[in-house]
Amino acid sequence: MLSRSLWKDLNQISPLVVNSLIASEDKTFKQHIGIDFFGIVRAFLRNLSEMSVVEGASTITQQLARTLYLTQERSLTRKIKEGFISLWLERILTKEEILTMYINSIYTGNGLYGLPSASHYYFGKDINELSLPEISVLVGLLKSPENFNPFSNAKLALSKGKVVLMRLEDENYISSDDFKALVKELENISFAPKPENNGVDEELFWRVAREAEELGFDLDQLKQGYKIFTYLNSDLMQSVHNNTSNNMAVEAVNPSTGQVLAYRGIGVSYPQGTRQIGSSIKPLYYYFALLQGWSPEDYLTDMPIRIGEWTPENFDKQYTAVVTLRDALVKSRNIPSINLFLQLGKTKVVSFLKNELMLDGFYPDDLTVALGTVESAPEELLKAYCPVFNGGVVLKPRIISRIEDPYGTVVYNASPEVIGKVFNRVMDP
Repeated sequence: MLSRSLWKDLNQISPLVVNSLIASEDKTFKQHIGIDFFGIVRAFLRNLSEMSVVEGASTITQQLARTLYLTQERSLTRKIKEGFISLWLERILTKEEILTMYINSIYTGNGLYGLPSASHYYFGKDINELSLPEISVLVGLLKSPENFNPFSNAKLALSKGKVVLMRLEDENYISSDDFKALVKELENISFAPKPENNGVDEELFWRVAREAEELGFDLDQLKQGYKIFTYLNSDLMQSVHNNTSNNMAVEAVNPSTGQVLAYRGIGVSYPQGTRQIGSSIKPLYYYFALLQGWSPEDYLTDMPIRIGEWTPENFDKQYTAVVTLRDALVKSRNIPSINLFLQLGKTKVVSFLKNELMLDGFYPDDLTVALGTVESAPEELLKAYCPVFNGGVVLKPRIISRIEDPYGTVVYNASPEVIGKVFNRVMDP
């Protein structure tokens, strides 16, 4: 079910939450026009004096702009775009609307968006039931949701919560005596039990959300009580989580149906996960060779070659003079593969990959394509591999099996989606 975010209007949010946010994240929020120019200068001077980044200058509006329209990339170009978007947001929205959107959309770790959702996840209760020390922990994690995550580093999360309480005292939201009492209370707060599998990872959530949007269901609509069911196999997903690390990406697709059975990690789908596909391209044009009439026992040359300024090599820098198609592929030999690619013809191979296997990506205009300098994504490769195993049918990978509205009525029921087919070819005698 797609339920990683809960929406609350500003008038449904406790003033304690709003005050904590403003004191911690943007004390001039009510006065600035989207950018706090004095804050930028202040942060620059302090960071310069400390010779490190100890203070940021992003306003709540800038953070919202980043969340809604930009990536987390650290670059001058992104910062300039962020500034212009912030000025635009301040012109078209009221301060109350900006706060409402920020509270409900800011990333809070573990694939969660919005403080209302985070309150249930980390504390097991509604955001308006939180004490001020609990609110301070929630607000404190916004600076770095992964580093200040209460489940992975409770001590650091509590320390950051204390900083938020200090900001509340500095801005006269609480007295000095209140601060001392709240710090003692902070030391004794407890968190909700940590979910066994840590919930749905962020990229999986957005993979489902993107597909739902393609099908005509946006997030605002789905938040009204819709249920999304997926093809994900629980045993396979558990195995993936038990045997992979957080910096790995994994996806499994049923080649007969296009159903996504397992999915984990950032950058699995295109274009979010664009990277060079390397030797995983080789089986695709070996498949093309078989369709053209080549035999697995046909021979390929395995000798040093030079193509212009390019001098490719086998990974072991060894050569066998000749090698069968079968062995060249099994051992992923570069030189025989390049020779096969040349005999098939670059134009024909690229056309086959793009137009028949439907492999989306960036294709360099040179022969390095033979070794996988094509930039694509894992899910695109899975889509391209399916025809190899299912008789030549290209299927759209689908993770959603059905969607039900708030009344339990099925409003979408998936079926295999054929998006292409490998052309029949006349084999050589």
